[in-house]
Amino acid sequence: YPGDDGDRIPAYLWVPKGEGPFPAVLVHHQHNSEWHLGKSEVAGLQGDRFNAFGPALAAQGFVVLAPDSIGFEDRRTHTRGTEAHPDDWLSYFNGMAHRLISGKLLLTQVLNDSAVAASLLHGHPQVDRDRIGIFGHSYGGNIAIFHAALDQRIRFVCSSGAACSF
Repeated sequence: YPGDDGDRIPAYLWVPKGEGPFPAVLVHHQHNSEWHLGKSEVAGLQGDRFNAFGPALAAQGFVVLAPDSIGFEDRRTHTRGTEAHPDDWLSYFNGMAHRLISGKLLLTQVLNDSAVAASLLHGHPQVDRDRIGIFGHSYGGNIAIFHAALDQRIRFVCSSGAACSF
């Protein structure tokens, strides 16, 4: 789907079998300096099997949307897919630095992308608009916390492994 800046955002979508509408959850992946992993880890296709939240939540009756965050997996500027590349860290750093010297923050784009994903869930015919939440682990947990604080459409939030003071 297209982001607000026109960037293409690859994602996995799970829709449970049966009659909807269903509650929905937007799931953000971890960072762990593993730029080659994003949505595929949430899907259980790569990475840590304990981060395969997408299929587990869908099995419990949730519509689940799991996008790649900017700079990860299929949103890396220099390569795509789930193979690590030696320039992953530099590309990610350059993306952050380019925004910073332009007076922007990487977090702003990450949260804008998350809001677009929430809008997609909000408009999906199988989603109960009054039961949309957001979940993430580590880096994804921080995105979940910040997004939930800014978006009244988000009715529940779960942040795993992102405990800190704000």
